Amino acid sequence: MNKEYYSGSTAVAEYLRPTSDKYIPLVELPASLNPYLEKYGIHIDAKLMNTLPLGNVKSLPAWQMLEDMSALDGRHLVEASSGNTVFSLGILGHYFGVQSVRAIASPDVSDGKLALLRLAGVQVQLVEGPICPDPNDPDGAIAVARAQGAEPGNINLGQYDNEANPKAHEKITGPQLFEQLGDTLGMFCAGLGTTGTLLGTARFLTKKLPNVKIAGVIRRPNNLVPGVRTKNGLDEVSFAWNNVLTEPLEEIGEKEAYQASLSLIRTGLLVGPSAGFAYAGVIRHLQHMEQDGSIETLRNMHVVFICPDTPLPYVSDYERILDTSYFPPIENSHLRRKTDRHIQSPSLIPELDVHEVLALYDSQAPLEAMRTQDAVLIDVREPDEFADHHLPGSTNVPLANLPSWIKTRSDEDTTKVIFICRSGNRSARATYLAKQMNINAFNMKGGTTEWSAYNLKRVKSPFCITK
Repeated sequence: MNKEYYSGSTAVAEYLRPTSDKYIPLVELPASLNPYLEKYGIHIDAKLMNTLPLGNVKSLPAWQMLEDMSALDGRHLVEASSGNTVFSLGILGHYFGVQSVRAIASPDVSDGKLALLRLAGVQVQLVEGPICPDPNDPDGAIAVARAQGAEPGNINLGQYDNEANPKAHEKITGPQLFEQLGDTLGMFCAGLGTTGTLLGTARFLTKKLPNVKIAGVIRRPNNLVPGVRTKNGLDEVSFAWNNVLTEPLEEIGEKEAYQASLSLIRTGLLVGPSAGFAYAGVIRHLQHMEQDGSIETLRNMHVVFICPDTPLPYVSDYERILDTSYFPPIENSHLRRKTDRHIQSPSLIPELDVHEVLALYDSQAPLEAMRTQDAVLIDVREPDEFADHHLPGSTNVPLANLPSWIKTRSDEDTTKVIFICRSGNRSARATYLAKQMNINAFNMKGGTTEWSAYNLKRVKSPFCITK
């Protein structure tokens, strides 16, 4: 009888090794989260990949990529990833003789995820990139990782085109779901990032269940949800994910994803925003099927969605995206020590939302003449990001150049300075630095992502394809 005890010199490796007989829990949602249970007998089930040893779904393809690659001993891995894939490679690589792991990551990676990468011993190289990245751009993360991986002693496994990615799910996720539900499995749904989860699982399931529905969820443009992409963003992925879909793509935004994740967490499933994203996608699919009458094909069947990881690396993002009304207040919060860490927290940095910034403009002016009244807009992104799109009348001062810019400010100048970046993270740091120099500084909450989500006026590059 297997009592989940691993011993001996290979104990940890055997614990980490994914196999089809190590069942990943599949948990049905209660009726409070499933409006289709009583009406149609449809069961909605969560496949809890967050319960894997490394807490994330990418540990499956990470192991498979390492296992399928020969001559890794002493090599240095380089991977374009800001999250779970390179985190998993950082841990698992030791068991394949890997010397080191380097992440080529976005500067907008959350502080929690960045800390997690470093906790795993992963070296991190931040690479700037515009909101409309070209996968063939020699300065982009994917191209940088490929170039560095080709250097002597290095290797780039390349999750975006490595067949081991979907293979892992064809070997494990698909067979497990079939054994757990059999022919009662009516639909499988996953968020689309590298697309390996959807593609590999669907390859297996469609062989066993010719009528199973395969549904995909994509990110709404100008919204930030970890691990998933917009329709145009999928151009960076070489897998033929669209060949296995049977249902129209559903589009979900960040607020819906985080709201849904919060509902799952408070029900007892410790899953992150990408799980909420997939769950919200399932509900949207079923809504549309109810409208066109096709929902009857799922009566008394099971619908499964993937929960890729936990909420822990993204905890600080929940209140930023959902606002404080979703969370209980802290009584006697004045008793907390005012350390630098707390001073820099978003809740204690002066902020303006996008509508408050918009109100500072003369709305009647044409785009090229729009200027804020009694305020200066400073965009702290890199020049290529600024050129790609920016707020009217804003000035580009990259974060690294901010100390020099601060020195140009007069002590008597009380004009409001509003700092801007893509998501509000870099600009929050800029606001903190400026406040220390007695500048009347504010952070624009949500950054250009939030501004774009409301379709407010931007100065854009003529080559931009929104992602």
